[in-house]
Amino acid sequence: MAEWTKKKVLVTVKAYPQVSKKHNETVCTAGICVDTKEWIRMYPVPFRYLEAGKQFKKYDILDVEVSVDGTDGRPESHKIRGDTLEICEHIGSDDNWKHRKQHVLPTLSKSMCEILRQQSDSKKSLGAFKLSRPKDFHWAEVDLSKETDDAVQLTLFDDQKKELEKLPYDFRYKYTCDNEPNCNGHDQKILDWELGEAFRQWRMKYSSDDETLKKLREKWLDFMFSDDKDACLFVGNHHFHRQSFMVLGVFYPKHDGQLSLF
Repeated sequence: MAEWTKKKVLVTVKAYPQVSKKHNETVCTAGICVDTKEWIRMYPVPFRYLEAGKQFKKYDILDVEVSVDGTDGRPESHKIRGDTLEICEHIGSDDNWKHRKQHVLPTLSKSMCEILRQQSDSKKSLGAFKLSRPKDFHWAEVDLSKETDDAVQLTLFDDQKKELEKLPYDFRYKYTCDNEPNCNGHDQKILDWELGEAFRQWRMKYSSDDETLKKLREKWLDFMFSDDKDACLFVGNHHFHRQSFMVLGVFYPKHDGQLSLF
């Protein structure tokens, strides 16, 4: 029998919804335990099927019962009891993200290369690190005709929502780690919900996909990694390919000297 523990978690990661044969439509949700400053991955989270009062935002602090998932094998992975989820408060971006940084900074690794070493040594599967600027933000078209819809009726949530809009592009960052002279470079898919939602909304606003993609590049590369930003990437690995990491979000306060830990 699973042992359930109540935790307070600052949500830093909400990935764009994915359809799962096992859990139906779910959102990869991860964050930082408020008390221990440890990373935690929580699932299944059928976000669009949660009642309105439980639909949390990034940088909300949640109170929720979790249990270590012994079948996953990644130390940060926990199952959640959805009916225990409560939103305690939202941590804003005032004072140059001061209160967010109090939670994020203690979790930083030196680089993506170091996270890969940590994964080999201790099975680390979630992390964050500072990055001055990616070499590129790029994309490739997805053949949606090959996408299979494995969604079935959810057992815990009866509302039937509008069919999930699959994104016609995969977005990626290409970069080389700072302070890692032997880094061979990384090219990682971006799964951030914020990026997916921006694409959907801006596609309706602008006249063409080319213009929409240009605007996305301006925000996710030129703005988030501008000279006045001290940005970090949130990353997590694939369940079946543990050395394959994806970008789960960007943390981008302005420079104030507090992020220069390495």
